[in-house]
Amino acid sequence: MAKLSAHGTELFRYLEIDGRLRSVRSDGTILVRSVYRGWKLRARKKPEIPLEEWIKRKLEARDKVLASEEAWRMQVKSLPSMKTLERWQFDSVCEAVDGCTVEPDGTCPHGTPSWLRALRLI
Repeated sequence: MAKLSAHGTELFRYLEIDGRLRSVRSDGTILVRSVYRGWKLRARKKPEIPLEEWIKRKLEARDKVLASEEAWRMQVKSLPSMKTLERWQFDSVCEAVDGCTVEPDGTCPHGTPSWLRALRLI
């Protein structure tokens, strides 16, 4: 299991389409975390690419996400616990990623999906 502190500072973090939390690090690494396990090394910068160029490309990719209709992905800083997700699966209400109360398979008035939808559990 990877430690965040061992990989420089965090440039930014967001929720991937497949439901994993991604942390882009200043040392040229990308770490991911799912609700099932802790942080894991996902990718490293290729040695032939200067670190400054790699960071520039990652920040440009981040800006594209921010400009999209799924900008809510950039607001995610942590994942709910498995216990909370299990409770939401059996309740008639669930929390959306932005904190609104929604149906488990729904989206809030702001267009943000429930955690169960965002994590592809429903």
